[in-house]
Parts: sequence; C-alpha cells; structure tokens
Amino acid sequence: MKIISLFAGEPRLLETATEEKLRTAIHKSSANSLRITKQGIQGDDVANTKHHGGPDRVVCLYSLEHYASWEAEYGHPMQTPGAGENVLTEGMTEDKVRIGDMFRMGTALLQVTQGRVPCRTLAVYNNMPDLHLRFKETGWTGYFMRILEEGTVTGQSAVELVSTDPAACTVAEANHILFHQKEDAAAARRLFQSPGLAQVWSELLSARLR
Repeated sequence: MKIISLFAGEPRLLETATEEKLRTAIHKSSANSLRITKQGIQGDDVANTKHHGGPDRVVCLYSLEHYASWEAEYGHPMQTPGAGENVLTEGMTEDKVRIGDMFRMGTALLQVTQGRVPCRTLAVYNNMPDLHLRFKETGWTGYFMRILEEGTVTGQSAVELVSTDPAACTVAEANHILFHQKEDAAAARRLFQSPGLAQVWSELLSARLR
C-alpha cells in the first residue's frame, strides 16, 4: 500500500468538453502535503454536500489501478485526479479494504466509512459517457474516510493498516449491497452491522430494513 499523489481544491465553475458548466470541486490541484482535521482538509472543499463532505467523508481515496482500465475502455486519458480524489493510492482497491478499517497516513489516523457515490459530474468532467454508471457497475467507486486523529499527510508518508475487522464488508461488497442488492435484507443487515459505517449509509440501510 502506498500513496501516489495528493490533491486539494475549492469548488469553482468548470467548463467541460461539451461546453456544459458545472460548479464542482472535482478539479483539484496537486499538493505536496495535506493538513487534515476532523472537519475537513485545509484548502479543500466540496460543492455537492449531499454526496460529499461532512465528518464521515473528509478524505476521498481512489486507486491508480483503475485508471488504465477506464482509459482503455474509453480510448483516452482520464483527468488527474479523475475521481476528484484527495489521495491517489496503489494497493488499496475496494476489494482489499473494509468498512471500518483504520489506516495511519503520516501523523493522521483515518477510518474507512463508505464507498463514493458516483454522480454524472464524473462522466462530464472526464468526457467519458456514463462513467458514473460504470463506477456503480464495477464497484470501482473509491471511498471516503473520517479522521480519528488529525495530522498531516505527505506524498512520502507510509500507509499502515492499524485495525481491521475480518467480518466487516469490503468496500466492494458494500457498494454491491447498496447499489445492486436493494431487496436483500440479509446483505443490508450485514453492511449495517459493519463497525465504522458512515451515518448516512446507516440511515439508508435502516430505512431499507424497515
């Protein structure tokens, strides 16, 4: 597991290849380090507060491994960062990381809370039609993390898995349950019981179970 790149950025009006204008923070700039607090990353913010931001969704991670697959499928490079991620990693794909996993990155301690819910901005920004739907189909969504201990992460920081629960859902499993198993009460219950799950997903699953 390692950090490849770090990114931060504020929301702004973005003109796309289709001349559509979007107010979004997906277009972030490279950063040498990130100062991370429990409420957010300094110099970083979100535009869509329904699916991003808040104490359960401070840091967004995405995997370098997925870039080549998307670029091969669509025939041209993704933007960087293509998923609006703060941390681009290697060796931390959704099938290897569990809800509730705790990672030490630099001086910060972070906990995985939920998969990233993909929106149409991904497709428009990358000029890759229906990319947000392909994110859901594959489960290659990236994921969010809350901050248990504030600190600073640099591009040279090591990544250490501090705690994991083998019974918890992987992010890939969590995505599949949320997006594709809407009538499966047993699956919903298993995800609901995953320690560390984001409050918004807990509420959604609770309503589904009712």
